[in-house]
Amino acid sequence: MISVGDAVLDAIGSIKENLQIRSVARITTASGSGGSVFGYVHSLVEKADPTTADAQIVATDSKEVQSVVMGRIGSIVSLAAATGKSPAAAEINSLGSALTMHIVASSPSHLIRSDVPESAIAKERELIRATAATEHEKKSAAAVASGKPALPELKAAALDRSVDGKLKKWLTEQILSEQSFIVCWVYHHHHTTTTTNPLTHGLTH
Repeated sequence: MISVGDAVLDAIGSIKENLQIRSVARITTASGSGGSVFGYVHSLVEKADPTTADAQIVATDSKEVQSVVMGRIGSIVSLAAATGKSPAAAEINSLGSALTMHIVASSPSHLIRSDVPESAIAKERELIRATAATEHEKKSAAAVASGKPALPELKAAALDRSVDGKLKKWLTEQILSEQSFIVCWVYHHHHTTTTTNPLTHGLTH
C-alpha cells in the first residue's frame, strides 16, 4: 500500500512541480442519518491548450507528454437527513452532486444569513451607500456638462431604499441557502423553479 507521502512524491515526479499538503480536514455525517459526503473539482483533468496559464505538462503511462488543466477549485458537501425526515438515497445523491457544482459556480461565503458577521453587513452597506452617492454626483456632473440642470440631491429615504435593495441582493449572492439554485437540472425532484431552496426540503447541510 502506497503512503500519502509517496503519492505526493509520485505526483511531483509526474508534473515536475513542487507539491505540498497545506491543510487537512475531516468531514463526516451524523451516525444513522443516512447522509453522505460529496465532492466536486472543476476541470479535474482535461486536455488543454499548452499556451494557457493553467496548462501543465504531464507524462502519461505511454511516456507521451501532453498538456492538461489541473482542477484549481472544488467543494465538499456533507448532507444528512433532517430530524424526522427520510429522503431516498437517490434524492440525497442527486442533491449532493448538484450542490457541489453549484458552490463551485456561485462561491457562497456563508450557509445561512445568521452566519454573516454584522460587521461585514455594515461594511457592505457603507460601500453601497458611498458608491450610490458617487454615481449620483457623476450623473449630475454629466448633466451639467451637457447643458442640462444638475440633478437634485438624493433624498435620504430614497437612498435608504436603494441601499437596502442592493444590500439584500448582495446577501442573497453570499448565502448558499438563499442563492438561486443554478444547477437544478441535476436535482430531479418535485421542485419546479430555480429559486427553490433544496436545503429546506428535508435535508440539512
